[in-house]
Amino acid sequence: MNKVDLYCFHHAGGSSVLYRQWQTLLPNNWTLHAVDLPGRGIKAGTVPLDQWPALLEYLNHEVVLNENNKSVFFGHSLGAMIAYYLTCDQIKKQKVLPSALFLSACRAPQKKPYTHYSQLCDTALYHALIEHGLLPNRKLTDDVAKLITDVFRSDFKLAEFPPTATKDALLTMPVHILHANKDTVVPHRSIASWPQFCVKHCFHQFNGDHMYIENQRHTVIDLLHSFENQQINSTPPNNNYNDKWPMPLC
Repeated sequence: MNKVDLYCFHHAGGSSVLYRQWQTLLPNNWTLHAVDLPGRGIKAGTVPLDQWPALLEYLNHEVVLNENNKSVFFGHSLGAMIAYYLTCDQIKKQKVLPSALFLSACRAPQKKPYTHYSQLCDTALYHALIEHGLLPNRKLTDDVAKLITDVFRSDFKLAEFPPTATKDALLTMPVHILHANKDTVVPHRSIASWPQFCVKHCFHQFNGDHMYIENQRHTVIDLLHSFENQQINSTPPNNNYNDKWPMPLC
């Protein structure tokens, strides 16, 4: 049985904690590598990165694929953007590539963001985070509030100002695009053009909002299970939907 390395990238303002329960749900031949960006998780205390060249250089040292194993990238929201652009960068540098990508709740390249949080002042950003339930509605010390808003601002800047993607740089490995039917952060229209950037693609719709992954981890893991052989070793079937999901995206 092939060994599979699963590299998971978290959303803006998040950490590897998002994936902490996944290892117990994965097959025995899968190994979870939950990546923390600087400034959080096991990288707490380091300076957050808000520029893509610096982030990609950092990740190329952190994420070194084993050519003897199959490797899969899974990313949610900003994490999916990271998985995509890191793969593009690895192609340019002729590095070992992942065998498949799972991109969750992520707009297609060249689609403009719907938010501009990175441009807000500290106070406005802090209150926006509370309003959207990303921070508790209680008084934090100035130092803690500054630390948190700096991490969020760096992540939002990455999400709102991604590298330029070209349609001639097609990904040739299977790419699975995961989306929730009530996601207002990444609406359906913003993912429709993903097939222009990958040769082998498949859409999967879940019931829920932007953070559906938090309460549907078992269903997501089931997707990884069911596609272990098909998507890693061959072309994924397009428009392949689980019966639990309400309707196809297109």
